[in-house]
Amino acid sequence: MKEGFDRLLKYQNLELHQLETTRNLNGIPNERETLEKKLASEKEVLEQALQGLRGLELRQKETEGDRGEAEATVNRLRGQLLEVKKNDQYQAMLQEIESFQKKISSLEELEIEILMEIDEEKEKVKVDEREFRDREQEIRGQMDLLVDRKVQLEDSLKELEGTLSDSKAEVSSEWLDAYARVKNQVRKGPWVVQLQGTRCAGCHLSVSSEVAHNFGASAGINYCDQCGRILYRG
Repeated sequence: MKEGFDRLLKYQNLELHQLETTRNLNGIPNERETLEKKLASEKEVLEQALQGLRGLELRQKETEGDRGEAEATVNRLRGQLLEVKKNDQYQAMLQEIESFQKKISSLEELEIEILMEIDEEKEKVKVDEREFRDREQEIRGQMDLLVDRKVQLEDSLKELEGTLSDSKAEVSSEWLDAYARVKNQVRKGPWVVQLQGTRCAGCHLSVSSEVAHNFGASAGINYCDQCGRILYRG
């Protein structure tokens, strides 16, 4: 009886190992998707920083263009002053020139502020780019490990198929039938568990005294009367 049980326990351990290996293999696509989303998120953060820098550079060019237009207007107005003969027109044009000169001065100050912002933002972007490259390398390294792990798990499953088949052939039909019935009743393994004192290690509930004492050389297959798993004493 013990030899038959030991063979069944060995078979179950191999089968549980196969199920766990299969779960790990099936989980790899989700793990890769998580890494890809993480990398995309890191790229988005860097792209936002780059967009901020490009926005400042565009603003600087627009300000420079506005200043250039104002300077061209001043030059044009100064050229027209030579042709003005009436004093009131002359004074009005001087005021207009002064207004544009103030605008030019404000634009020059704004340009300096923007250029300083650009310099600061460039330094920040350099740091962001370095950090992104480090994180990208780390994430891609994890992706490479997933590829290696997938190959290892697939190889392990192939080996387990043969080992499991050989192990199953060693188990008597009586034990296999009992094992199959328990698997039909109990969805989650293990299906052969230890009786720890009076408690089933599968459902963690106390068994009846009849079940607890039904162990011995002449005892048959013993089941937990709470969850139906096959029991053994360690």
